[in-house]
Amino acid sequence: MPRIVRLEKKSTRWRTNWFIVFAITGLVSGAISRNARDSGPIHYEAIVSWAFLMVMSFVAMRLNRRQPRHSALIDFNLQAFFLWFAFLAGWSVVNESIWEDILLVLGAWWLGVALVGTLALVLLQKFYPPKFGPYCPGCGYYLVGLSQQICPECGRGFSIEELGISEEDLSQLPGAADNSAHD
Repeated sequence: MPRIVRLEKKSTRWRTNWFIVFAITGLVSGAISRNARDSGPIHYEAIVSWAFLMVMSFVAMRLNRRQPRHSALIDFNLQAFFLWFAFLAGWSVVNESIWEDILLVLGAWWLGVALVGTLALVLLQKFYPPKFGPYCPGCGYYLVGLSQQICPECGRGFSIEELGISEEDLSQLPGAADNSAHD
């Protein structure tokens, strides 16, 4: 049986790219929300923006579900922070000032998302623990013995760094355990 090495964390590049995606998404959605604001009694743009930010917060939770708990919690909370406060920045740039009410509301919502999302992520990882080692990050297929770095089950490409194993471990045939310890 091949040695399974625990995946420590996603690559720094992967993490940085997602932080940038969440910051830009928040910034653009904040600017759009402020531009769409009308003076009616019900601000539908605020409701749509809130729903969008909640969906994106859920996406952040799902992206980090398969990381080790410590990394997953830090990355999720930072991504949510970037998303919600970039929204505030985009809204404020278009408004040409920071409105204290929106600062308090978004701060409270971010705190709520951080607490509920952290609890949900911990429970999700407890009841559905991530598989570390030679398993496809997309579908969970056992990848040892493949000649290419493409999952035959779902077609997703993967890297050795993403799996947290060595090239040698991945290329071993299933069941071809290292018997040198038994000699």
